[in-house]
Amino acid sequence: NTEKALGKITVYKVFQPVTQGKSGTRQSPPVFTFTLTKPDGTSEEFTLQAGQNKVFADLPYGEYIVEETNSQGFVATYSDTDDTNGTFTDGKVTLTILKKDDSVTVTNTPSPDDQFVDVVGKKIWSGGPVADHVAVEMCLKRNGELMDPQPAYTVSPASGTSTEFTYTWTGLQNYDATGVPYKYTIDEKVTPNKYEKTVDDETLTVTNTYKPEIESRIEAKKKWVDGPTPRPTIYFDLFRIIAGGTEEKVEGAETRTLQDGTSTVEWLNLPKEDNDGNLYTYYVKEKTTINGTTYGPPLNYELSSGEGTLILTNKYKSPTAPVTAYKYWVNGPSEHPDVWFKLYRNVSGGLVEEVPEAEIKKLTDGTTEVTWTNVDQTDKDGNAYIFSVKEFIWDAEAGEYIEGAPENYIRSGGLGTATPLKVTNTYKSPDIAPITAKKAWVDGPDNVPAIGLRLHRYLEGGSANTNPAADAVSGATTVLINNKTDVTATWTHFPATDINGVAYINYVR
Repeated sequence: NTEKALGKITVYKVFQPVTQGKSGTRQSPPVFTFTLTKPDGTSEEFTLQAGQNKVFADLPYGEYIVEETNSQGFVATYSDTDDTNGTFTDGKVTLTILKKDDSVTVTNTPSPDDQFVDVVGKKIWSGGPVADHVAVEMCLKRNGELMDPQPAYTVSPASGTSTEFTYTWTGLQNYDATGVPYKYTIDEKVTPNKYEKTVDDETLTVTNTYKPEIESRIEAKKKWVDGPTPRPTIYFDLFRIIAGGTEEKVEGAETRTLQDGTSTVEWLNLPKEDNDGNLYTYYVKEKTTINGTTYGPPLNYELSSGEGTLILTNKYKSPTAPVTAYKYWVNGPSEHPDVWFKLYRNVSGGLVEEVPEAEIKKLTDGTTEVTWTNVDQTDKDGNAYIFSVKEFIWDAEAGEYIEGAPENYIRSGGLGTATPLKVTNTYKSPDIAPITAKKAWVDGPDNVPAIGLRLHRYLEGGSANTNPAADAVSGATTVLINNKTDVTATWTHFPATDINGVAYINYVR
């Protein structure tokens, strides 16, 4: 019997990544292409991945050559079980009746410049206090898993604060045991308080974005001091500022309406600080129209306290206006005496009082009106004042003002009358002193004829009228003299001047 020439060759595929790696996209294990050249010169192509093997059985005796034709960029080395050709590293084996089973191991390793890789990652601070912006402890992941132990790294800048830090790991293993590049990513060990973390695995960047603390409720208040009710409607806009900064109207904070009776408003869920960690000071400004951009208190109010705060107090401030009083003269001399006006006020049904800020005003001859400016028009509760004047004269002897009209004048109007700001002085002539006339009889009989004595007058600067009747004083009785005993006549209570104050010259006929 003749034995069949049947042998077996096993080809093993091994990948040796050395010891350290590389950042890259995770891939499938590489596929390596081989040819098996047979003793008759034919060949068979096959493929293997790291860790796989292929068995060729029932082979005729003879020399076989295993060759890796596509090493996927790696360095291939051979290890076989046959040194027929003087070496175990040429991938050649010879099957014989005495050695029917051989194997070839093909090992791939990266080239020297591809065995190790450096990984560079970044840490970026976005917002928050500058003091926070220091290098944090960074961790390295390989294929999504934290490496243990963690390899050492360097960081730049090595100390101090910065908005960006660069982390570098060197000499990392590039490939796993199947020839797949490791994917390296980074992450910070602890995310700082008040920061939100994002990680970009492609750019190896960890970003901390500051998230300011939130104020759940901000309340603003309105207070009123004095003034009428109902209160005017006002509107609050919310503002904020950081120390040393510029004020800003809070974006998204709607204008709040405070109608009569509303004293508080609120805004919810606003940041306590800016993106750099600077604390905000919130405050309100008031305006009188909802869409207005001009700020200030309503008409006839002033902001008495609270500017730059969340509590604004408006104190009523009476509107002011000029008040004018008028003087009228009726009859009397052309040159009028000096008088003085004092201004008074009262609310409807209230007590009369002097206007405290209104000085006494002098009206010299020819002055028919006086005006007080910037006079409050209401009391503290907004009730309108009724204004009036009193007339005074100066008593030089007493050194004081005395209420009343000048001598020989009658006053009307002013305080307590229908014309409270109009005072009229009407001339009233003084009465003459009693005038006594005496009839003298010289000699003659005791029985005298009856005669009448009559009072006459003419204006100073004039002369007696030749017509006695024209000068006769109206209303003055004629006194009868009919004896030598009762020879006097007296007249009283007649004006000493005419309506223009010109003195009368009295005489008797």
